Amino acid sequence: MKKFAITILFLLLGCLLCLPSAAEGFNPKLTVDRTLEAAGSFTVTVENSTVLAEKKPTLRLPCTYSTVTVMMPDGSPQAGTVAGGQVSFKVTMGGTYIITNADPTKILTDIVITTQPKLSYTEGEALDLSAMVVTASYADGSTAPLAYTDVIASIAHGTILELTQHQTVITVSYGGKTVTTDALTVQNAPKPEPATDWSVVLILQNLYNRTFTFPVKTTEGGAVTNDAEDGIIKYGRNLTYTFTPDEGYTVLDVLVDGKSVGAVREYTFKKVRRAHEIVVIFAPIAEPSAVDAAK
Repeated sequence: MKKFAITILFLLLGCLLCLPSAAEGFNPKLTVDRTLEAAGSFTVTVENSTVLAEKKPTLRLPCTYSTVTVMMPDGSPQAGTVAGGQVSFKVTMGGTYIITNADPTKILTDIVITTQPKLSYTEGEALDLSAMVVTASYADGSTAPLAYTDVIASIAHGTILELTQHQTVITVSYGGKTVTTDALTVQNAPKPEPATDWSVVLILQNLYNRTFTFPVKTTEGGAVTNDAEDGIIKYGRNLTYTFTPDEGYTVLDVLVDGKSVGAVREYTFKKVRRAHEIVVIFAPIAEPSAVDAAK
């Protein structure tokens, strides 16, 4: 198909009209439409000129047909000659000439998709039709494969797909015949995982691995213990201190960070986040005086 198109361009640019008319100032403008050539006909539109009726030049164009019928702009038929891959016919008036395949056995009858293109995508991906194969069938029973570049697709190769095209079919056209692909599947593009801020992780890790030592000051007359595992005070944990006076002694006062919390036997720090200082004051239990005893 590509070679055929290149041949057309060379022939059209090189010698569309084969006669000495160019020297006589005859250079008509031509428009060739081969959209339906595979279906059995194509058209040539010639700009009107008085020279056409006078000189009746012969127009030669590339042609894949073996025999043709040429319908002139006024509706009258004209015999066309096919030789060497070209059709020749007289141009006598301006207008559109229809070149029809006179061999009905070479007329396109159907097209089918024998290999589906890639149909599964995520949004933002480009449509890839390169794997698609369309098979053309002709009246004589012959078939020919067509590549995606030979056909016209309702969604062009390379189109960036969107979610709105999910479950859409692609219409493929060739020679006046159409066929549709299976439905497209277009899914949401996966959202990227948020990047881990390792600096924050390290800060938190160091924070939660912190341990503390609580300076404990105590007077004579008792003991201070805590429920820390192996005596290690960990960040964010609760910590309970117990104050046990010796026999004949009592807890007179407990100071936490310099403030009195009273003569308590136990004190709990909630969710430890820093070091604290504890001062426990034990005092002997006073002997009752003689006056008190008399009472």
